[in-house]
Amino acid sequence: MSTITIPLAVYPTGSIPFGPMAVPGGLSGFSVTVARCTTLTPSIWTSPAAIVGLSVDCSYDGGVTWELNQIGWSQGGGIIKDKQGNEIANSVISGNVALNGQPATHIRGAFTVTNGPVLTSVVIAAQ
Repeated sequence: MSTITIPLAVYPTGSIPFGPMAVPGGLSGFSVTVARCTTLTPSIWTSPAAIVGLSVDCSYDGGVTWELNQIGWSQGGGIIKDKQGNEIANSVISGNVALNGQPATHIRGAFTVTNGPVLTSVVIAAQ
């Protein structure tokens, strides 16, 4: 499994590109984990107005052509809770990116911040 880690740090408004990179064994699915604000981590991604986003493009032919925005996600900060009222420490996004049953061979993308700065971390894991 390939992993891209954007470490815990303060990120200003803007975009942080990553890749392109080969995905050994191909990418059929993914999970993304983004650290968020809780009472135990009150300085991480505190503002609901601060938007963290992620977009990932996938190539199925060795990086020659790209399917744009195969993974796309964005969300505001602040404390959020589940249905039982428990604080959610991480936003976790997962899905499948196989195209007609064919796994992706390469990925590239960008982590974006709007209305920053934001203290957070992001882990993208290929499956």
